[in-house]
Parts: sequence; C-alpha cells; structure tokens
Amino acid sequence: MIIPAHEFEILSCDWNKNDECVIATTSVDKSIKVWHARYIGAPIWWSTATATPSEKPNSRRTSKA
Repeated sequence: MIIPAHEFEILSCDWNKNDECVIATTSVDKSIKVWHARYIGAPIWWSTATATPSEKPNSRRTSKA
C-alpha cells in the first residue's frame, strides 16, 4: 500500500508511545504531519517550517483537526 503523505521524501516516521494509532512523519518538504492509523487518508495535524537551515528554527501551525 502506498499512501501519499508528503510532497517529498519522508525522513522520519514514529509511533506515539501513548496511542498506538497515532503516527508522526517528517519530510524534506519541511513539514511535520500527525496521522491516525485508522483514518490514514488525511493528517490530523500538520505544520510547515518557515526557517531555512541557516535561520533560527521557527514553525507555524497550519491546520488543526
């Protein structure tokens, strides 16, 4: 099964230690997405970084489920 999650390569994927149905992913596209494994069609939360590697880290919340 292939699920389109990010526009570019996924760098990291990790399960939530407190809820086995929640997964977080990060990508080269500078985004973090949180998924519910039972409803994987769309993220339940995501954020896109606005800083470049040479700038101070700064991210903004772009959506809330």
